[in-house]
Amino acid sequence: MKTIKLIWIVVIILTIVSSCSDKIEKYTITGQVAKTLYPESNTITVLIGKTTIQIPFYMDSPDCCDTLPDFPVTVTPIEDAVVIVGEHTILEKSKGIYFKAAMDLNYLSKYDLSIILPDGKEFHSSCFLPDSFSIITPEDNDTFSLSSITAIWSISDSAESYVINVTPCDSSNNARGWSASIGDTSAIIPDSTFMDSLNNYIEGDYSICISAINGSWHKSSADLFLNGGNIDGAWGVYGAVVYARPIIIKLH
Repeated sequence: MKTIKLIWIVVIILTIVSSCSDKIEKYTITGQVAKTLYPESNTITVLIGKTTIQIPFYMDSPDCCDTLPDFPVTVTPIEDAVVIVGEHTILEKSKGIYFKAAMDLNYLSKYDLSIILPDGKEFHSSCFLPDSFSIITPEDNDTFSLSSITAIWSISDSAESYVINVTPCDSSNNARGWSASIGDTSAIIPDSTFMDSLNNYIEGDYSICISAINGSWHKSSADLFLNGGNIDGAWGVYGAVVYARPIIIKLH
């Protein structure tokens, strides 16, 4: 958290020096093209807003950087924009959210994003929908005792990274779970995934979900704040994701 605040301070100081402004205003956009294999679901979601960061007056003080101040941030949804993803114009919209389900999405296809705001400003980006893939091991309903469990999955062409999530199936199970971004096609699930905050081992069913990602989501927060993500003219990220069929494992 401190690192992120320091990044914000650097960005804000550079903005003040270059513009002598008491606030930062920037359009922020998040876009996702998603294909879920089980159950089958194809969706496009785009969120558009205008972010305002108010610069506190005490930033003029010579010792302003001795602390890590909180900067008031407001986001105003942008409505009535024209949003086009590939060949699809997104007509379903509400308070800055543009959404379309039951899409005809094709693996290994490029999906260009074009946004035209009511004031004429335009933003563009692109991504590729990764290929279909599957979890190789563990297999569905495999049973384990507490030990290092390795997950292995097949390669998804055009994937730049993978995200693995391991969570309890039962909402009353208070095990920590685990999530990580992986650059390879295997991962060792830490034993702490299946323990609560007191390191007690929790038996039960756990879901393993893996997604293949193409786009700026695999980049760090520092890259997003310092380089703006991968959308021309705006802060934000746009990418495509394919979800493999999740599996359930049993721990005893």
